[in-house]
Amino acid sequence: FALLAPFISTKQVAALISRRENPWPLAFAPPYDLYFVSKSPSVFLELLIAVCRGIFLSFFFYRPLAYSPGSEMGEPIGLLQVTVIRGKKLVIRDFKSSDPYVILKLGNESAKTKVINNCLNPEWDEELSFTLKDPAAVLQLEVFDKDRFKSDDKMGHASLSLQPLISVARLRHIVRVSSGETTLRKVLPDADNCLSRESTISCIDGEVVQSVWLKLCAVESGEVELKIKLIDPPGTN
Repeated sequence: FALLAPFISTKQVAALISRRENPWPLAFAPPYDLYFVSKSPSVFLELLIAVCRGIFLSFFFYRPLAYSPGSEMGEPIGLLQVTVIRGKKLVIRDFKSSDPYVILKLGNESAKTKVINNCLNPEWDEELSFTLKDPAAVLQLEVFDKDRFKSDDKMGHASLSLQPLISVARLRHIVRVSSGETTLRKVLPDADNCLSRESTISCIDGEVVQSVWLKLCAVESGEVELKIKLIDPPGTN
């Protein structure tokens, strides 16, 4: 979703996007992110150059996030690898503690972590994988307390929109960040997400990675830390 003049440097583009700067905003109705980046004071001249030299990229990327090539045919966007790192200040569901585990859901797929016994600050450090097909997908998270003689108790839930991650994955192909670590976007907590603090989306050695802390809903306290990586499907350049 970026139309870039061909002579601007990768580091300048990444820095501008990281700070969410846009000197000449044209369209900002979500889910659009449109940047025109230029070194020259002549906006129209730079726009003409970018359109003429980047017509193909413009046609492919200047679309709402709700669309992705192949999504209508159910083709995968990529492999989503979610590492459930740890929980913090989880609620008590047994006498003095809990035996927590996490269930993640994406579309029709679900996976769960191991149970950590007698712990309110568990460290799972467990990777769960999903096939991402929907560009408007939302990752669902639930935490439960494992019980032997009755149904497992709920310990909170949270959700995370994957649209920002998908947007940055597309942008990476234009900016061509392939080595080192570059922060390409920051997502702030608001009423529409379950983030407990600022989340960063970075390109690390060519891979798009998002680090998040999710605040658990419907409980007194509790957070879960995730690391989410989106890997291109085989055959993608």
